[in-house]
Amino acid sequence: MWYRDASRMMRAYKRVFGQMFNLSYVPDFILRAYANIVLPAYMDGELCERFASGREAIRPIIFSHGLSGEKEFYTAIYLAMAAHGYVVVAINH
Repeated sequence: MWYRDASRMMRAYKRVFGQMFNLSYVPDFILRAYANIVLPAYMDGELCERFASGREAIRPIIFSHGLSGEKEFYTAIYLAMAAHGYVVVAINH
């Protein structure tokens, strides 16, 4: 799971969306979909042959989110970059 603590994530999204759109209340049902994101990623997985053999270099990208958001807003972009051979490091700040 991309989110380890759904209640913490919901509080953070309410704060962010409230500030972005000047809302005093953001209903849970609007944000609930973000709590169920599953990434097709593996911890401690093996590198594919082209990287493991050294024929192709691993290309890291450090992605820093913007727009008063959080790293989770860009999940689709991370997946697209990873599908093209990049190792994506997404930081939250």
